[in-house]
Amino acid sequence: MSNKILFAVGLLFTLSVFAEPTTNMVYNWDYEIFPLASGSREKLWQAALATNVGGRCEVKIQAGKIDIETATEVYEVERQDNWKEGMGQAIAYATETKKKPVLALISSAQGPKNMQKRSRERFDFVHNICATNNVRLLVLFPSSPELPHGSK
Repeated sequence: MSNKILFAVGLLFTLSVFAEPTTNMVYNWDYEIFPLASGSREKLWQAALATNVGGRCEVKIQAGKIDIETATEVYEVERQDNWKEGMGQAIAYATETKKKPVLALISSAQGPKNMQKRSRERFDFVHNICATNNVRLLVLFPSSPELPHGSK
């Protein structure tokens, strides 16, 4: 195996082991905390979440490309500002596959306790719209802040 493949496998294993799945009574939505920086590429978030839920990434169907598919759910992973587009994609993929839609939104805050009131209210608003459309909202939090430009 090449070093790049070994590194990727090791990274995914580490991300899945240290991800912090949380169901809570404080927020209307579920969340998980991953050992990623808030500015990490969306593909890294997808890979970490797929490993955590036992799903496959980038599954092509007629409606498009599902970010993550499990036996029972389809996940659309988006930055928090793209929630409307993400919800539409999740609904389309769920309709075609007959699976439950999940909208996984990437937050820039390091966990729900570090969110500003306005951000919490925004996720509550999005949760209400998702619930009306039978879409589960999952918020993904980084465990570290955004990396400075030029860092890897």
